[in-house]
Formats: sequence, C-alpha cells, structure tokens
Amino acid sequence: MEKLIIGLLLIFGVFGVYYLISKLQNTSEIERIEDKNRALAKKREELKKQGIASCPKCGSTSIATVNRGYSMVTGFIGSGKPVNVCQVCGHKWETGK
Repeated sequence: MEKLIIGLLLIFGVFGVYYLISKLQNTSEIERIEDKNRALAKKREELKKQGIASCPKCGSTSIATVNRGYSMVTGFIGSGKPVNVCQVCGHKWETGK
C-alpha cells in the first residue's frame, strides 16, 4: 500500500512539474508576443509621424495599390476601388482617403 501511495505521488509530482513548466513557457511566450506587438506599434507610430504608409499586420513599408477585381459574390460591384496590398505578408486593406 505504501508503494502504491509513493508511486502515485511520484506520478502526480511529475505531472505537476510538467504543468508548471508548461505554464512558465506559455507566460514567457505571451510576454515575447506582447513585446513584439509593442515594438510593431512603436514602429508604425514613427512611420505615421513621418507620413510613410505601413502594413497594419506586419509593419512593412513595401505596399502596392491595386484595383479590386471581380468577385463571384458581388460581381463587378466595387471592382474599381483601390486596395492596398502588402508585398511581404499579402495582407489587403482599403486605402484611407
């Protein structure tokens, strides 16, 4: 009976340690993502002050403006509207006039 209790404590102890380690890794990953988002926001703010357009998703300044194409759902409705396309990540957004 004692061996069973010791065995159970060891098993739950291992899972407990694994759980704590995974929580610490998740916390550090969250902090890393938050730091990246803060740096991206700061970069976008600096570019905005300089009057340089940037991608809202990745912050790249490599942007092309193209006309929206034909759609199966809407047909040619809105097909002449200009749309910005990021050349790095492919994100599309409407031009801000």
